[in-house]
Amino acid sequence: MSLLPARSPVPEHPYHRLDGCIMLQVKKAEDAPLADVSPLDSGIVFCGSGAAEEARRLTSEGGFNGPVLIDPAAYERHVATPERPFELGQPSLFNDDELGEALNRFLKQRSVMALTPTGYLRTGDTRSLASAVRRVTGLGRNDVLLTVPIDAGWLTDSSFPDLVSLLRRTPVPKAMVLGHPRDPLKPVGAAERLGELFDSVPGCGLLRTDLAAFDAMVHGADFAAIGDSPSARHARPPGSGGRGARGRSSPAVLIPRMLTYRWGEEFATALAEADPPRCPCDFCASWMRRTGFRDGGRPLTSFTTELEKADAHTHNLAVWSTLWRWVQDVDSRAQGLARWRTICDRAVQEHRLLNQVARSPDDRFEIPRALKVWAGRA
Repeated sequence: MSLLPARSPVPEHPYHRLDGCIMLQVKKAEDAPLADVSPLDSGIVFCGSGAAEEARRLTSEGGFNGPVLIDPAAYERHVATPERPFELGQPSLFNDDELGEALNRFLKQRSVMALTPTGYLRTGDTRSLASAVRRVTGLGRNDVLLTVPIDAGWLTDSSFPDLVSLLRRTPVPKAMVLGHPRDPLKPVGAAERLGELFDSVPGCGLLRTDLAAFDAMVHGADFAAIGDSPSARHARPPGSGGRGARGRSSPAVLIPRMLTYRWGEEFATALAEADPPRCPCDFCASWMRRTGFRDGGRPLTSFTTELEKADAHTHNLAVWSTLWRWVQDVDSRAQGLARWRTICDRAVQEHRLLNQVARSPDDRFEIPRALKVWAGRA
């Protein structure tokens, strides 16, 4: 059963289409496994300069009838202020409400709900957030998602209770986005606070993330979206280049038993003298058949060049989709949380095992702090 029945809106509300979904978030469609996304229990979030065109192509030409969202990602370019919480163009000759006009445009571009073009919310800037809340609430619409792109510092700052309190009083549905130059959940306390936020705030989802989507969902989020590439798995503050994936010659690969993404070439190098772990997901099983192998699963050390990027993205989707179906196939939220903690605990142990297999005295496979929190080991 769905983990979300208690707080779901009425079926007539467009928000209902997102209820219980973990979607795929995409910046560059050419390597994205769009054809493998289930229209029944998932969907697609497009962001980036070509988002509207990709949404049109997928729905009109590709016939996809699952939920689609267009994330304008204004938080990548604009820092919110109380006077200008949204990135907006000039009002047109026929409409002086530039926010309403922008939202209508997103809906016409096949987005099931309109995500607001909210600017990046610096830590503690409750005035700008309150301004965005007032503007959206005043519209009185049921087809709008308030994008809340917060700097990850909110999660560990003294202003966190103010964030929760303000979001709890916000009647419109909300889509959280975490911003950080690198890993938004690495600071001490961040992962715990994120779970607390979704435990406390109804009508809320998490976009542009990694497997933190699962933790958000078992703590009460209504929907989430996992990025298909590193740049789609969290936002960076405007003007902050960060390290990102530039210069990498291999894709990021989701290692199922570790519940973490690893750079393919680095993972293969670390395990060059060991029997590699293998993946039995549906995509990797079909790869084995196509390449003439019979069993055992695809070696997870085989995603080593740019040529395997599309394969890696399809593998990643297959892994987390299968995992989510298992986690949420329960009778209660408590059981879902227990399942999630169990597999996270096993993932912590897998990190330690692979460090032994790799004969890595410096613990090359560092256990992410968030994973320890999800496993109840922090």
